[in-house]
Amino acid sequence: MLAELQQQCQEKAAEWDQHEAARHEELSAIADTIGLLEESRLARKAPVSLLQLQDVKDDARSYAMDKLTAIKSTSAQFVLLALRGQKVGLEEVAQMITRLLTNLRSEAQSEAEKKQYCQARYSSSASKKRTLQNKEQEAAAAMGEARESLKLIQDDLQQIKQGIQDLDASVAEAKGLRKAERLTLANEEADASETEEILQKAKTRLSRVYRGDGASFLDQVASRLRKLPSAEFGASLAEPTANRVLSLLDRLISDVRHQRQSAMAEESKAQKEHDSFLQDCARKRSTEMNAMVAKRSVEASAKAELQNFKELRATADQELQANEDYKLALDTDCAWLLQNWEERSSARLREVQALESARSTLVDEAG
Repeated sequence: MLAELQQQCQEKAAEWDQHEAARHEELSAIADTIGLLEESRLARKAPVSLLQLQDVKDDARSYAMDKLTAIKSTSAQFVLLALRGQKVGLEEVAQMITRLLTNLRSEAQSEAEKKQYCQARYSSSASKKRTLQNKEQEAAAAMGEARESLKLIQDDLQQIKQGIQDLDASVAEAKGLRKAERLTLANEEADASETEEILQKAKTRLSRVYRGDGASFLDQVASRLRKLPSAEFGASLAEPTANRVLSLLDRLISDVRHQRQSAMAEESKAQKEHDSFLQDCARKRSTEMNAMVAKRSVEASAKAELQNFKELRATADQELQANEDYKLALDTDCAWLLQNWEERSSARLREVQALESARSTLVDEAG
């Protein structure tokens, strides 16, 4: 657009230069003609008939000169030279003024068109500037919102990552605890198994003893104890010693077996809870990983959106700069004309009025 404007400005400037050159060429030719007439008048005396004619038309010349003297323009000065030279007839001067008026009106029309053109371009440039400023501000605001949105998305991603890391750490810790519990249970089971085996061996050994001579000796001791007063030794002494010892071993063996069974039940329960925990963690981890994949897609879209707003703002800034360059080019071509429009128009109007008044007087007198 700037290049197109510059091309139009150059074309307008070229047209204006051609117009000015033609005008100056015409005025120069008139000046040369008047100079030649002046030189001819000084070289020889004017015919009597011409002097008599001049006497008759002095009033018209004086009136026209009075009208033009106050006008400080090149065209008016050329007409004044022609009138003072008195070698150019009133009709020719009137025709000269007609051509000058035509040039002045053409000049006024050209400047009016250029003024309209410049004002339209300035208005278009100002309107485009407002539009581009709005675009730039909207893009800047959108960039801020996109940055905030991207930050929230990245914060969510970080939380998901941290959640997965914490979950993995919990799983690792649970596995370590489960391994330690199984090792402890294995050691306890081995100890319990060994204890039960020892108790079984002890029971077997004592059973063989009690079925032999050793049993009669114990029974004799028990028989004697039963003869003692029960209040002193207790009724329990009446029970045979062998049976009491073997019963004690049976209870101990039963306790050990019960403990082993309880330990195995607790182990089975703990393993089931551990497996359930791992399954829950696996499901949760899968859900979090899917959430991370989806969130990364949202993050990519947010980054693309932010980049798009950056490009929009950069484009708006570039267009604003181009519009500013365009306005500078307009200033070069239009600023002087618009700033001096009123003064030039008023001066040209006065000049046209003076020339028309002078021509009217000359035409009437020449007629």
